Order: sequence, then C-alpha cells, then structure tokens
Amino acid sequence: MCLTEPQAGSDVGASTTKAVKQGDGSYLISGEKIFITSGDHNLAENIIHLVLARTPGAPAGTKGLSLFVVPKIRVNDDGALGDANDVACSNIEEKMGIHGSPTCSLVFGANDGCQGFLLGEELQGMKLMFHMMNAARIEVGMQGCAAASGAHQQALAFAKERLQSRHWKTMKDPEAPQVAIVEHPDVRRMLLTSKAYVEAMRAILLQASYYLDLSHSTEGDEAKKYKNYVEVLTPICKAWCSEWGLQVTHTCVQVHGGYGYTKEYPAEQYMRDAEIACLYEGTNGIQALDFVARKLSLAGGQPIKELLGMAEKTFNKAKNDPELMEPAWLLAAALKQVETIAKELPKRPDGIQVMLINAVPLLDMVGTCLGAHYLLDQAMLAKTKLASILSDAGVDTDDKKAYKAFLSDNEEAAFYHNKVQTAIHFGYRALPTVPAKAAAIRSGEKAALYAIM
Repeated sequence: MCLTEPQAGSDVGASTTKAVKQGDGSYLISGEKIFITSGDHNLAENIIHLVLARTPGAPAGTKGLSLFVVPKIRVNDDGALGDANDVACSNIEEKMGIHGSPTCSLVFGANDGCQGFLLGEELQGMKLMFHMMNAARIEVGMQGCAAASGAHQQALAFAKERLQSRHWKTMKDPEAPQVAIVEHPDVRRMLLTSKAYVEAMRAILLQASYYLDLSHSTEGDEAKKYKNYVEVLTPICKAWCSEWGLQVTHTCVQVHGGYGYTKEYPAEQYMRDAEIACLYEGTNGIQALDFVARKLSLAGGQPIKELLGMAEKTFNKAKNDPELMEPAWLLAAALKQVETIAKELPKRPDGIQVMLINAVPLLDMVGTCLGAHYLLDQAMLAKTKLASILSDAGVDTDDKKAYKAFLSDNEEAAFYHNKVQTAIHFGYRALPTVPAKAAAIRSGEKAALYAIM
C-alpha cells in the first residue's frame, strides 16, 4: 500500500503523486512514496504496488485521489514477466525495530516509464484503500497484542528461573536462600498486569473479528449492525491494543531487570518492535480523532451505545458475585463516566478544543471499559467451569492448602482460576484510570493550547 509521501504523512490529502491517462487506457505514474513496508525485496519474482495518485484536474484533498495497480515488473499478455516498470527503491530506512521488514522509499516514473492501471473508478482511491486499511488496522492491533503476549511469556519464563533475594517472608534473614523472582510480590504484580492487558487485548480483537464475520454472513439490517460494530471497534483494536501492547513490553523489560536492557534476552526486541504498531496504518492519535469525531456519532451513536450496553449487562450479571462484585461496580462507575463525557462534550462551547486535546484518553477510557467487560464475562464462565472441576474432584476451596495443591497439579483448573484472578486484577488496576481521565477532560484544562512551544 503506497500512501505516504514526504509532505503527506497523516495528511494523506496532501499527496502530489501524479497519474496521467494514456491512449491505451493505462496511466503514467510519477512521484515518490516513503515508509512503504516491503516496498522492495527479493522474496518474490514481482511486487504489485497499490498507489494513491492524483489525476489532472482532480479536486484537492483525499477526494481527489485515485488508486492504481503498479507492478514492479510489467506483465505480458501471456502472463510472463516483461520489462522493468520504472519503479526504483531510493532508500531503505534504518529503524528502531522490525529489522526483518524493509521499509522503503520508492520513486515512480523517474524515467517517465512507470505504467499504472486504474483500480475501480477515478476519485475513489481512499474509499478503496480503506477496504485494506481497516482490515490492516485490526491486524496491527493483533501485532501489538502478539508482541505483548510474547514478551509476557518470555518474562514469566525468566522470572521462574532468575534467582535473586530472599522470599518476602524471610527477607530479614541473610542466611535464607535466594528464590526465583516470580516469588516477589512486585514481580508478580507486573506479570499479572501484563497477562491481564494481553487477555483484554485479545478479547477485544476476537470480538471485533467475530462481528466482522457476522457482517459478511448476515444480511440487511443485521449485517449493517455488525458492520457498524466493527467500524466503532476498529480504532480501538488498532490504538488501544498497540499502545498497551507497547506498555506491556516495557513492563516485561522491567521484569528482566538489567538483563532486559541487553540483547542476550529478547525483551528489548519485543519493545523495539512493538512501537511501530502505534505508528503505522494511521498513528494512534489519528485513530483517536477518528473515534471521537466519527465513530462515537456513527448511526446516531447507536452502535457505541449498544456495545457499552453489553458491558452494562456484564456488570448486572457480576455485581452480586462475592468475588467479582467490586470489579463489577468499578466497571459500572467507569461506564457512567464515559456516558457522561460523551453527552457533555458536544454541549460545551469549547467542546471541539476539549475533544481534540482528549481524543487519546477518551479512546483509552472506552477500550479499558470494553477490556474489563470481556474479562469479567470470561471470569463468570471460568467460575462455573472451575466449580464443576472442583466438585468432580471433591476439592473444598475453604481448605486453602488443598486447593492450592490441586491447582498446582491440574492445568485446566489453574487456567480457570487465573481467569478469575486476572479479571479482578484488571478491574482494580485499570478501571480506576477511567474516572481519573474523565476528571481531567471534564475540567476543560487546555494548557497545551496556551503553552509557548
């Protein structure tokens, strides 16, 4: 996908690459594109670029862009590869991470010989490109989740092996033996926080993907409903999952201590590689602006209302559970803050300014609520499964020693037990950030606009 140009990054409408129609129906392409993932490589005989370009007389902005198929090597009528198509790689970026992926600058038509073919109709370039970009944004969210999951698994394995300091119960005894750092409360906090965010990310991504499937397998109003759910969730998938994916990799570097800063362990690479997911396919700031400006009001606000309504149903199911009621009430409080902010912002005289400054935290608030909703929903299912396993095994949870021993020997029971603990931890650690962000938004603080920079 060839969108970005030196002067047109997030502002795609500033693109100047040209496409001039020729007598045979093809177009002569000329211009430069940058930051093109796998823009040039030796892994395939040919590379097919989809290039946004502007035809003569096209209107300014994104409405004037058309989409063109541009092969690196021209293809003959019989399907065989022909001559080079005047597409040259002028630079490969030296990057912070993803060193296995060539990020290229491409020059089209330096010798006036780059042939392109219109895809669809003229001036429909952005509409067509979004078919790929929206899918890619969910995939980038998955990339953030995957990096976080890999980092967590590595950190957990390291924490079980790395001996350092004494157990907290014997910390004052200098003769006590060292223990694996997984025994230290602060390390366990970092590991469970990482696990909780990974599972919340994964749940959001899978739910969005499920709605995407339903939008294709249903018809009429039902298909439209699921399509709208996907529209709302896509910027959350991309921005929330990539941002917290990066934060998890940072936490997992911290678990490693000094070793996390060395190349001896993969922790540092996970962190370097995760950052790109916050940047490409639309920066997270752009995703947040799209979310608050377009997705919250999509279809009269009904899709976001229904998605958050599902979270409220989860609260109602969990609010009387002795183990989950506190996180459930924290979810209810967070949902109320989101609802209030969404209603108040459009009515404020400075609403646009406040919205633009706070788009990122507002998206984070919604992502956190949805993550907690899915984790609590999973926890209730897990409690039912766990109770059945314990009943069949004759294990009494009041006997803490016997219960812990059973979990150590039964992987399935431990899985369900941890699902519950993960939801509780996320509820207490993540959900309180929602009212805090809401307070900052409600204050109307705009110092960033007044500061001299």
